[in-house]
Amino acid sequence: MVYEMLRVKVLHGLALDESKLHSGHFLAMGACAKVISATSTYPLQVLKSRFYQGPAALVAIQPVGAAGSASVGPATGTSMWAMAQSVWQANGWRGFYKGLSAQLLKTAPSSAITFFAYEQAVRALSKVLADREVALAALPTVTSGTL
Repeated sequence: MVYEMLRVKVLHGLALDESKLHSGHFLAMGACAKVISATSTYPLQVLKSRFYQGPAALVAIQPVGAAGSASVGPATGTSMWAMAQSVWQANGWRGFYKGLSAQLLKTAPSSAITFFAYEQAVRALSKVLADREVALAALPTVTSGTL
């Protein structure tokens, strides 16, 4: 969805025809789409991974940049809300984005390549189908009773 919105914005913003988009556009739009979607959902990923670690994750959350064994005491319960409170108390909003840069370095290039490959496949298939329609139109028409 993010990719499609970026695609429309690029087409309208640059006043380009769809056929004028080149590989650089597709790679950039794919990477940007991944950065936007990953950044918006990353806090939920952090909470999910902490939740799967169990109650030990509540004790082990350390402030960003903290050295040594400084930690936040265990929160009551192991709900997502308790996990979010624990992360917020330890690190504020930065705690919800801890590790995002490494995640983006890993996923943005692969997403860029995936969307580039998708667009190239769509273009190739469209060309094959267009060529096939031209070839079919060039065939002599056979009407019933002429055989």
